[in-house]
Amino acid sequence: MYHYPARFELHRPSGSYTVTFPDFDWGVTQGDDLDDAMFMARDLLKIFLEDCIQQRQPLPKPSKKGRGYRTVSLPALEEAKVVLYAAVREAGLRNADLARRLRQPVAHVDRLLDLRRRSKMDDIEAALRTLGKSISIEVRDAA
Repeated sequence: MYHYPARFELHRPSGSYTVTFPDFDWGVTQGDDLDDAMFMARDLLKIFLEDCIQQRQPLPKPSKKGRGYRTVSLPALEEAKVVLYAAVREAGLRNADLARRLRQPVAHVDRLLDLRRRSKMDDIEAALRTLGKSISIEVRDAA
C-alpha cells in the first residue's frame, strides 16, 4: 500500500548510488552498491513515515514509478503500523480514542504506531478491526 518510488542514481566509476524520494521534500541517502542503497532507502523511508506519524501529518500518496526509479517498501509489520496510523487518521481519532475502544492504555496504542518498536500482529489486527478494517496478506514474486 505504502510503496514509494525512489530514484537510484548510479555514480560511476565507484558503483555507489544516491537515493532520493520524490514524494518527500527532504532527505537523501546513499549506498556503496545497489543492495546497500536499497537497505539505506528502506531506512530513510522509515524515517520519513515516522516523522509523519510523530507530527500527526497525513502520509503522502505514493506517486507513479518512472524511469530510473525503484519501489521501496517497509517490512510487513512496519507496513501494518503505517496502515493502522492511516486508518486512525481517516477515522478522525486520536490515540486516546483508539485506546478507549481497545480498553488499553494510551501507551499501548503509542507502541502500536511506533515503527521502531516490536508489536504483535494480533494487536494491530485488533486495532484495525475496531476501526472496521482488516488485514489481508499478499505474496508476490520478488522483484
